[in-house]
Order: sequence, then C-alpha cells, then structure tokens
Amino acid sequence: MFDGQAVAQGMQNAAHGGVGQVAIVLSEFKHQIVEPDIGRLDGVVKSWQASLCHGWIPPPLEMQGRYQSLKIVFQNENFIVIDKPHGVLTVPARAGDADPRQCAGRMLERETGGRIFPVHRLDYEVGGIVMFARNSKAHRAASGWFEGHALQKTYEAITKPNENCQELHPQTPLDQPFIWEAVLVRGKKRAFEASHGKKSLTRAWFVRELELDMGGAPAAKKHQLWRLEPVTGRSHQLRWEMFRHGIPILGDTLYGGAPLGALDCDAIALRAVQLSFSEKVDASMFGLPPDGFACESVLHWLSKLNL
Repeated sequence: MFDGQAVAQGMQNAAHGGVGQVAIVLSEFKHQIVEPDIGRLDGVVKSWQASLCHGWIPPPLEMQGRYQSLKIVFQNENFIVIDKPHGVLTVPARAGDADPRQCAGRMLERETGGRIFPVHRLDYEVGGIVMFARNSKAHRAASGWFEGHALQKTYEAITKPNENCQELHPQTPLDQPFIWEAVLVRGKKRAFEASHGKKSLTRAWFVRELELDMGGAPAAKKHQLWRLEPVTGRSHQLRWEMFRHGIPILGDTLYGGAPLGALDCDAIALRAVQLSFSEKVDASMFGLPPDGFACESVLHWLSKLNL
C-alpha cells in the first residue's frame, strides 16, 4: 500500500541531503494526485495520451478539477495562444504564490519549461483567446501591436434585455455599430466614470434575442447576444459599459448581472472569441496565421455548463 506520509517525510529528509528539487516535485505529486484521488491517475494519463492528437497540452497537476486542461489554439517558437478557461488568472495576482487561484501563465511555464511573456490579459471571470510570447523579441513586437491598435479583440456577451431601452433592441448592421465612449477609472473592485480617468472607446453590436432556460418564470428565459470590440483596453471596460447601458452581463453580479443559474463558479457570460491582425502586422515574420485566432462561442461555452 502506498504510504503518502512516509514519502513526504522521506522527501523532507532528502531535501536536507541536497536533493531539494526532487523533494519538492515528489511532495507536490503526493499532495495533488495521490492524496486527493489515486484512482483517477490512470484516467488522467490516458486523457493526456488522447489529447496530444487534438491540440491540447497535458494538464498540470492542479488543473485536475473543474477545468481539465488549457486548450492550445496555436503555438510555435515565438507565441502560444490559448483558450483561457473562465475562473483562471491570466498572470499572477498581486499576492503572488499566496493566491490559491489557478494561473494560466504559470501553468504554461511549467509545461513548456521556459519563460512566458504576457502580451495582454483577460479578467479572472472571463474566458477566451489570450496570447503569450515565448521570447523577448516576440513580446516587444506584440506589445507594440496592441499599443498601436494593430490587434483587435472581439468578444461575445449574453445579457438580460433592457425593456426600457428600445434603441438597443434592433439588430445592429455590421457597418453601423453602437459607439460607446467614456472616461474610466478602475477602483478597488469596480470601474467607474470620472473626469480624471482615461478615455475608453467600445464598438457594440446587438446580434439577436435568445431564450435560455435558467429556471423561473417564462419571462426569465429572455436574453440577448452581443458582439463587442474594445478599441481601448481599459480595465473592466466592457463590463462597465454593459452595466451603464442597463444590460449587465449574465453572471456578472459585481455589475448587477443576474446570477449564472444555480451554478457556483467564478465565471461570467463574456468570452474573447477572436483575435485578428490589421495590415500593420507582418504576421509571417513570427510564423503567425494571417487570419488571426478564434475559439468557441459564448453560447457553446454556456451550453456545456450544468445550469
């Protein structure tokens, strides 16, 4: 019978003998795999073997749980692009290792064995396309693309309808988006508008009405699908704009959104579904696809949740 305590004690003793790295690795194995559920290990290994043929990387130890892996959308020697799960940090929070939440950047560094440079971020509660650079040259180039508005992120959001704001209801022509401007400041938890803030600009399209069975009265089924493009990249820009227009994002209770059914999770119905390049970007220089990247829609993501 496997004695986890004996292994842990042995590793502590080994650390004093000069093999501390081995001790740390095996202790982590004990803590995250053996103790929680040793019976799942065979299934984890088999899923790794199957996933290698479908664009996924093997899940780090602490990813066994709600999210089974980080999905790799694209990777080469210069960049890694992932479909970040909701409820996962993009980069470490201010508390660093003291923060128990999963972090995509840290996971990728452990999996690749090299340094990962964040190019942009998504909120913890938001999922979708995130690009990381794998070397300093690629990082400088991609940072310049974002600063020069040569990369465009497209989001999808699900909201409750605002019956008192009829001008937001008609389907928006692709060439005539709503243009939302504000001057935003990021507070301790929420963004707010103030004269000393930074200008924000958002393009928004109402796509269509939806009926989602979230429980409750028939009227509770009414929802809306929106397409959003932040021209600027202010913190909580999209979440604040949807709140300001009386259509907070489903699950975004911080900004007055309806709960995401009965599901207890750190997620809101907002996804970065596309990252595209302008003509200013020479994608071929870094081996990137000229059409950019895309991932699953917010509706497909929502359909997989056990609401």
